[in-house]
Amino acid sequence: MGSTKICPQVLHEVFANAVQLPLPPREPIDWFHPIYLDLFLKELHMGEYPGPSTSITRRVEWVDTDAAGHHHNSAVVRWVEAAEAQLIRELGVGGYFPSSPRVQHVLNFRDKLWFEQEITVTVWVERVGNSSLTFGFEIIGHPCDHSDGGPAADGTVTTVHVPGGAKRSAPWPDAMRQALGSSTE
Repeated sequence: MGSTKICPQVLHEVFANAVQLPLPPREPIDWFHPIYLDLFLKELHMGEYPGPSTSITRRVEWVDTDAAGHHHNSAVVRWVEAAEAQLIRELGVGGYFPSSPRVQHVLNFRDKLWFEQEITVTVWVERVGNSSLTFGFEIIGHPCDHSDGGPAADGTVTTVHVPGGAKRSAPWPDAMRQALGSSTE
C-alpha cells in the first residue's frame, strides 16, 4: 500500500460534517492540530475506534533518526508505548505495566518521518481477550520541509496478563477488564 496524502480540502469537508464547522472558516485552520487530527483519525474509523483511545503529539528527535535522516524503525515502538502509557493512565488501570509483556508487534511502515517533524500517535483498545490485550495504533506525520504529512505507520501491539511471580499468562482481573472498555470478548 502506498503513502496516502491528506488533502486539506477533504479534511475541511470531513471536519465540517463531523463537527459542524462553518464553511469557509474565518481564519485558516491548522488541520494537523491534535484536536482536529484526532477527530479526523476517528472519522477514518467510522466515527470511533473499537475501544478506548488517546492521541499524543511528539516531535521526531535526533535520537529517533538513522543515518539517512529519517526515523529509525525502532522509534515507532517507543512512540506507541508512550501513547499506550497515556491511555492506561487515562483509564486508571493500576498495575498494568509490570504485568503485561508484549507478545506480538505488527508494524506497517507507510512513509518516512523526519528530524523535527511533528507527529501524532493514536492508540486504541482493539480487543480484550481472556488474558491478551491488543492495541491498534497509527502514526500521522504533520507537514514539514521534507514531507506533505500523512499516515506514516500503523499496526497492532498485543500484550498478555502475567501476574507478578507467575510464569504463565492468566485472565485479566475484572477491574482491569472493565477499565479497558467494551471491546472485551
